[in-house]
Amino acid sequence: DKASIRTMITSMVNPDAGVSAITRHFTKLDDVLNSHFTYDNTLVFGGSDTFEFEFLAPSSVVPGTQYLIDSDSSSDRVYFGFKTDGLYLANSSEIDSLNIDGVDVSLSATPYPTDGKLYKAVLTLKAGARIGILGSRYTLSQEYPGIMVNPKATISGVTTTNTLGLATENSEPSAEGNNTITYVNIPNSNRELYQLSVDETQWDNISPSPQELPSVIEIA
Repeated sequence: DKASIRTMITSMVNPDAGVSAITRHFTKLDDVLNSHFTYDNTLVFGGSDTFEFEFLAPSSVVPGTQYLIDSDSSSDRVYFGFKTDGLYLANSSEIDSLNIDGVDVSLSATPYPTDGKLYKAVLTLKAGARIGILGSRYTLSQEYPGIMVNPKATISGVTTTNTLGLATENSEPSAEGNNTITYVNIPNSNRELYQLSVDETQWDNISPSPQELPSVIEIA
């Protein structure tokens, strides 16, 4: 949604147009490099707490299982991703419900989109559920070779909000200062600058050539 799009992003003034242009960096994970993000302090949720983020859908059914979220160990894992049968991967033992772009969907029988657009997921979690890694299984395998942005945990009313939008550094403190995400095996060449279109329907890549990331990221 448009409110989340504006969360934790940078504004710059375009003096020629006389309006503010919204820009941010996007980061593409690389499964060959075992790219992923880790929370310095594993998130431990209470019942009905939530974790939300935006993800770039694949352009086709994935050839191998991909994990977008996992814990840092085999205990109380919140895992979520894409399966080779075209359905979401989600464990009902730790996830109470799943909402995609404002619509509640089944944890076990919902096809994931394959249009390459940016979607928002909200997971409502069970007591004791844990999240520690983004973009990989906890064993550092079955990585998600895509783009994730704006993870936000709400635990007992306290939020932990990040952008996953650093241009060069590898340590991103949360906006609230209560946790830090570390970028692991993510080169600067996999991070490029985008500008939100005037009608807020897509992000346009405005990085210098050559560009490694998509020229346009459409918002679902």
